[in-house]
Amino acid sequence: MKKKVIGSFIGVVLSILMIGVGVSYNEQPLTMEAPQNFMNKEEMAPPQQQTQQKPDNQPQDMPQPQGMPMNNNRQKQGVSMLSIGLIGGGSLIGATCIMYLSMSHFGKKKAFVNKDKIMIYALSSVLLTEVIFGGAYIIKKQSNYFVEEEKSEKEDVDLNGNDVHTSFIRLDEYNENILINEGGTYTLTGSLEHSVIIDAENQDVILVFNGVTIKSDQTAAIVGKNQKTLTIQLEDKTTNTLSDGGNSEYDACIYSASDLIIEGNGTLIVDGCQNEGEGIATEDANITIHSGNIQIHANDDGLNAGGDQGGTITINDGQIYIDASGDGIDSNKDAIINGGTIFVMGSEQGGNAGIDTDAGYQINGGKIIALGTDMIEKPMSSSKQKSISLTLNTTIEKNTNITLTAQDQEVISFQASKAFKTLIISLPSLEEGSYQLLTQTTHTGDLINGIYGDGTYSQGQDLGIQIHL
Repeated sequence: MKKKVIGSFIGVVLSILMIGVGVSYNEQPLTMEAPQNFMNKEEMAPPQQQTQQKPDNQPQDMPQPQGMPMNNNRQKQGVSMLSIGLIGGGSLIGATCIMYLSMSHFGKKKAFVNKDKIMIYALSSVLLTEVIFGGAYIIKKQSNYFVEEEKSEKEDVDLNGNDVHTSFIRLDEYNENILINEGGTYTLTGSLEHSVIIDAENQDVILVFNGVTIKSDQTAAIVGKNQKTLTIQLEDKTTNTLSDGGNSEYDACIYSASDLIIEGNGTLIVDGCQNEGEGIATEDANITIHSGNIQIHANDDGLNAGGDQGGTITINDGQIYIDASGDGIDSNKDAIINGGTIFVMGSEQGGNAGIDTDAGYQINGGKIIALGTDMIEKPMSSSKQKSISLTLNTTIEKNTNITLTAQDQEVISFQASKAFKTLIISLPSLEEGSYQLLTQTTHTGDLINGIYGDGTYSQGQDLGIQIHL
């Protein structure tokens, strides 16, 4: 009988060790660092303490929040909980077996007859075997599922199409992708339900938009795959609309692997509809906007200079409106705003901001309003234009009029189509002095891209925030 007890004990121990090894082995493909605290770079300081740039306002090097790491972390946690359950269940069964067998052998009264002990031993072995192999199978299946899901996040797309060599391209004449393989200037007009793909190694490409509508269901509308510099010129008095779809590695409506320049006096409407897709994005390259009326809606970041090295986002002028489900303006490097009228709304969800950079950003001119939720990054102290940066005590509901005043005189009024709690206001007219922020005001002016023009405001509710520059 001693041999049976010892055998049972060894069997249970080995079984539990096998479960642990199986769990560890099967969890390896999902190993991933959990996302860092994704609140803000200025951790929700009280509003009365948040004023224009301070000497210690330096950008912090911290990982920026992304959608999938959070999901993958939850996936890993789910598998880990299953593993704990299997180990716990196996341990409980083993402990019960040992207890019963020990009681039967060493107790003054036999707890079970020999047939019962044999039955307990047999059933325990069956149960442990099921736990080991069944649990390992489930974990492996889940691991493979999540790994395959991660691999399939970005789908391969067919970038083949029709090579064009003419400088004037009538999009309506094509029913497949358009491929540009040589540098030069190309004027586009008409509609296309595919993509325009640039693959002109070490050559500059200029696309002139002269009233275009481009809609791709598979990937980016404009794929700047390989070129020296990609320039988009917006022809005067034209409206140009781009939208994308799918779930490709070219995860922006306008995507460029090289420096991207946007200029001209036309209108550009960008609708980033890919899964977690951005509006306009580069990979380890710069984005420069010289002019244009640009409206961006995106499922993730609105304007993004991504990649390991990032890029500098420079805005010199233009009318820019961004409604993003991620960050409004996001650079993995830095940003410089020299002018223009910019209204930016980040996501209503946590962990996103109106403007978010890794190395800081400067505001040297222009009219800027950037709104977000629980994350705020103030402009660098080297900026040449003053700014107001606030985290409010309460969330401002969407479609609420906000007016900034100085001595009861209107400075600027705006209305956001999203709820927000953080805001950055930078204007050429800001100077040293005291300001008040009013909510629920009324205004007689025209609301253009979130900002009221002309007209006058009527007194609203003072938020009670003391703003001193």
